[in-house]
Amino acid sequence: EPLYDIKPMARAIKQVQDEGHPVANVATYHAQYQFLGRLEAPLAELRGAEVEAWLNTHPEGYAVMYLKDTQALATIPARHKQAYRGGAAVLVDTQTAARLLAARVE
Repeated sequence: EPLYDIKPMARAIKQVQDEGHPVANVATYHAQYQFLGRLEAPLAELRGAEVEAWLNTHPEGYAVMYLKDTQALATIPARHKQAYRGGAAVLVDTQTAARLLAARVE
């Protein structure tokens, strides 16, 4: 399994946090962006039903989501998107995240 350089994603998260937006990771979070992005605030780790609840209560937030199917990647409006473990990782606003969730894209 090839390793992906996640520094660009970490930097994008840092930029969003610096603008004052909370950021969540929709999956188990191993703090993989913390050091590389020099993040001051940890990412919220969301799983299952927590995802929708967080998106609803953080309308100004952003979420890192992981897509197995990358066919629609070009059409997803994202602050950052990159290859990740055979799929893709995207940094999207909560409205986009909710749409991706509704489409059952994980």
